Amino acid sequence: MSIDLRASELQAPPLRPLAALDRAHLRHSRLLAGLVAVGTLACDDRSASDPQDSRADPVAREATQVLAENLPSALLSVWRDGDGTVWAVGADNGSGPLMLRYSEDRWSHLSAPTDGDLWWVRGVGSSIYVVGAGGRVLKGTSEGVFSEEVVDPSLTFYGIWGSSEEDLWAVGGNPDVSSNAGAIWHHDGSSWSKSAVPPEVAAAGAVYKVWGRAENDVWVVGTGGVTAHWDGSSWSTVAAPPTTLLTVAGDANAVHAVGGFANALALSYENGAWIDESPALAPQLNGVAVGPEGQAVAVGAKGAWYDRDGGAWVLAPQPPATSLDYHAAWIDTFGGVWAVGGHLIGRPLDQGVLVYIGPETIVEVE
Repeated sequence: MSIDLRASELQAPPLRPLAALDRAHLRHSRLLAGLVAVGTLACDDRSASDPQDSRADPVAREATQVLAENLPSALLSVWRDGDGTVWAVGADNGSGPLMLRYSEDRWSHLSAPTDGDLWWVRGVGSSIYVVGAGGRVLKGTSEGVFSEEVVDPSLTFYGIWGSSEEDLWAVGGNPDVSSNAGAIWHHDGSSWSKSAVPPEVAAAGAVYKVWGRAENDVWVVGTGGVTAHWDGSSWSTVAAPPTTLLTVAGDANAVHAVGGFANALALSYENGAWIDESPALAPQLNGVAVGPEGQAVAVGAKGAWYDRDGGAWVLAPQPPATSLDYHAAWIDTFGGVWAVGGHLIGRPLDQGVLVYIGPETIVEVE
């Protein structure tokens, strides 16, 4: 992908939607393809005046390392722990879902105890949690040995987060329907239970991601611009533009949500309301990550990559060149930025890509 960075000639990357693993997503993709065919082009985090956000420096631009490309399955999520171990998970194209682990300067291909696409990976406490198709929750050790629990086989879980292993949240929807499928489940350390949610959340096609600061400060986002906040006792919705939001992330000073339909939607939560801070001419953004020092990146269709700089989203000065779609990103405690994706429009979800920008030299995936 080639992008002219001169302000007077800035061009939007070609539009490409997030792929669907289910029929509802595929309908979304086909409609978008029709819009692109007729040439339709419409034009996360704190405001620029927020002193906390404006102090955060943009991501440092060390050399980009493409650690994997053209993997047999698309990668859908990446996470790195404080000890330096990296976990990446992705689609299942018939031989089991792709699971990777990086430790001690080598990548390992892990054997999953299940089939179906795996959509999100996060560490909570001393365990690694992965969620995906068939309502599956995988719990793993630091060495990469996983066990499986099926919470609700009618669901696909797209996201998981927890303040502790006694306070886990998993979110998703039923891939066979396009509405009245939003689901939020909670684990109290002993069992999973379905959380009571506002009607707007239940009516959504899916709840895509969950992120929080603490057990009484948790956010979810999903289809139709649904957003909701957990205060420790109940969920309440917060008004947002009626466009699908795909990922939410933040830190002590900011909350960002990104998504879109053809073009990017990037919101920042401030003073009790979402503020639209979508970068002009940006394509759909699929993932957002916030680092320990307040740095933030947003990634998306056709290799779109935006940094948070001075309270605004700006096109990265040297975005990794790819025509593939990024699905998720992570900023680690060592100053590195990770992004994963692949071919995400229609089946198969393949051509997996893994990119790293940071101070270390990371070996490539074999």
